Amino acid sequence: MIKEIINEIKNADTILVAGHIMPDGDDLSSVTSMVMGLEKIGKKVVGVIDDEIPEYLSGFEAINKCVRDFDCAKNNPADLIIIVDASSPA
Repeated sequence: MIKEIINEIKNADTILVAGHIMPDGDDLSSVTSMVMGLEKIGKKVVGVIDDEIPEYLSGFEAINKCVRDFDCAKNNPADLIIIVDASSPA
């Protein structure tokens, strides 16, 4: 399974990384870390959250740089979607 995931990432040019609604620190750090890591290997990446970022987390530069509103996904079609920190398929 890991090899299949790695191959999917290698074969994708553009990747969308999504976190869960009602984001908390670990969700936002998961999205941010994944975006930063994928960018380091040359991928075009957009991180999105379909909810407001809590005010106490909005001051982090990396989050502001890497995480966008979910509407951004409409304007940035992706070859691959990676969902992080989700506790259920819903």
